[in-house]
Amino acid sequence: MADVSKGFQRPNVVEFGSPLLVRHGSSAGPPDLKPRLSGNGKRYVKVTKWDTCDAVERHPDMVSGAWVFTETRLPISALFDNLGDGASIDQFLEWFPGVSRWKVEAVLSHGMAELAASARL
Repeated sequence: MADVSKGFQRPNVVEFGSPLLVRHGSSAGPPDLKPRLSGNGKRYVKVTKWDTCDAVERHPDMVSGAWVFTETRLPISALFDNLGDGASIDQFLEWFPGVSRWKVEAVLSHGMAELAASARL
């Protein structure tokens, strides 16, 4: 049986994290659909403006001061890492039941608005 993953190139995609992050380049291999908490080692350009998003919070003594979904200890970077790896929003919500759909939608909406605003500068 032929190795169908050989030569697979994921196209460049926009990703966000904590803070909002944009990935440069692409990675070889099929997407890994296992839930990840964060830390995928990809190169990013930072855009930081999460303080106006009601779905996230940050405390210096919690998760090393990373932006997390409100009322959780889950970094928002976990959302973007998993989506960047090919997971769907429904899969993410199944894997992390402490996060509400409205929070995911708020983070994605806020992230897109911040990315668009930074692109206009």
